[in-house]
Amino acid sequence: MAGVLVKIVIELLSILSIATKEVKRRRAKIFARKLLGRTDIEDALKRLNSLIQEEFQMVTTQILKVATEVKDGADNTNMAIQQMLNEIEEVKRDVAEVKWTQIERDIYKWLSPPDSYTNYNIACKAHYEGTAAWFFEAPIFKDWMSTGSLLWMHGKPGSGKSVLWSVISQLSWLTDRNS
Repeated sequence: MAGVLVKIVIELLSILSIATKEVKRRRAKIFARKLLGRTDIEDALKRLNSLIQEEFQMVTTQILKVATEVKDGADNTNMAIQQMLNEIEEVKRDVAEVKWTQIERDIYKWLSPPDSYTNYNIACKAHYEGTAAWFFEAPIFKDWMSTGSLLWMHGKPGSGKSVLWSVISQLSWLTDRNS
């Protein structure tokens, strides 16, 4: 493309050189006649026109090439953006699923009964030796232990029913074992 531009400039300079010579001779009419009748100027103008057409085709081709590259780049960018959007949507779905799973887990945990073994161990550790001995020595308790009937314990929350029951369950286990 640069070579064609150089040739165009050379032809333009050639035409200007011929025109300058004729103008210096101050012969406007002769200049016009010679300009119109001279074949070297006409040939130079034809070559110039041919070079301009060639340059136009090269520039057009180059513009089309650049436009195609820009379009391909834009298409690639659009595909990359779409892929990122799809991945973001997938991550959003995964996060929502994890969040919902955690909510379900929390609800099930909240609705689940407490772990009786854990509560039993806590109650056993809370019992002090000798506490409630009066209850264990009472005839009502001894009758209950020997008959295996129902024992109803009631009281306010925190009054020691669980602790008392943990001791009773240990006593009943020992009694069963010794029998």
